[in-house]
Amino acid sequence: MINTPLLPDPELEEQGDRVSRALERYAKRLRSGELCGLIDAPVEAAIKGLTDLVGGDSGALWITDEQRDNLVVAFCSSENSGLVGCSQPLSEGLISLVFASEQPICETNVYADARHSKAIDEMTGNKTDAMVAVPFYLGGVLRGVLSVVRFKVSVEGERGFSLEQFQLVQRGAVTTERLLNLELVKVILGIDL
Repeated sequence: MINTPLLPDPELEEQGDRVSRALERYAKRLRSGELCGLIDAPVEAAIKGLTDLVGGDSGALWITDEQRDNLVVAFCSSENSGLVGCSQPLSEGLISLVFASEQPICETNVYADARHSKAIDEMTGNKTDAMVAVPFYLGGVLRGVLSVVRFKVSVEGERGFSLEQFQLVQRGAVTTERLLNLELVKVILGIDL
């Protein structure tokens, strides 16, 4: 079977640039509460599935607040964590480092790392042992971080993430971005698919 590429619709092709520019505008001004409204069952399933796939205890989607002073948890795969809406200053923590540098990280012994913000651990009563965190873009605009963590347990042994799991989280972030971009395009165009 030969793959044949799909071609743009000739009637709509000229509007592609306008839609792309609108997507970027919306992505830049999107508030954290509005992003939460875009998170539907497929997005939740993607983040929860990714967290389970890599053996994480919790996965979270962090987005910058309107002032770009804090990262706010827009979604958390741990249902009883109560983290949605919690924030962390962009001046502290490994999550903020990922946002500022736009570079992903894969860390072990996170709880012992001086750069790690202990605020979320204190809220949840857990110690973050291992973390994968990757920059998250919406409409081509850096808007936050997707993270997956493992908590420290009393059992000894390696709890870090492998290179393969790190790469899976990176691909999962792209999947989540595409799902949310689709939701945002639906809003921009006023359509329901």
